[in-house]
Amino acid sequence: SGAMLEHLARDNQFVIPLDHSGEWYRYHHLFRDLLRPHLMSGDPDKATRVLRRAAAWCEGHELPEMAVGYLQAAGDEDGTARLVSRLGQSPTYFGERISTLHRWIRWFEVRGLVEGHPSIAVIGAFVMALVGQPATADRWVEAAERGAWDRSSSGDGEIDGGIALLRAFVCRDGPEQMR
Repeated sequence: SGAMLEHLARDNQFVIPLDHSGEWYRYHHLFRDLLRPHLMSGDPDKATRVLRRAAAWCEGHELPEMAVGYLQAAGDEDGTARLVSRLGQSPTYFGERISTLHRWIRWFEVRGLVEGHPSIAVIGAFVMALVGQPATADRWVEAAERGAWDRSSSGDGEIDGGIALLRAFVCRDGPEQMR
């Protein structure tokens, strides 16, 4: 099977190597996109279980960014929020991967899930400010502030610090307040 995978990858047959030693491979995203609707059209509960198992496998093998994609495909908002919150500061943010963070937080915004996840709102506000969308960043700050009142939804004691930093970062009340 190893030789077959190597051959398929070398011939660009929808198999992508994940390492230099030829031990880890994945399907090309186009092949995945072709197969996923077939999976989802059958038994949606089974599809969700398969996607969550794939996410758990990725997380267990130190591939958390891939796990985010599987959790999002499964519609697992809590699992996605947990991972995006963990990855949102480092390595993704500090690794200068703002476009990845932007894609992840947009998933929450499109589904109307921001209010339920203040830690995501904090990250989202920073990202929106960094990508030059100050009005959107302001909405995310407000969502973080509203969500921070409900500690039972997040259990995150660091939200207050993130909100304080956001207030300074977005400079709502002018440069004096920012300083």
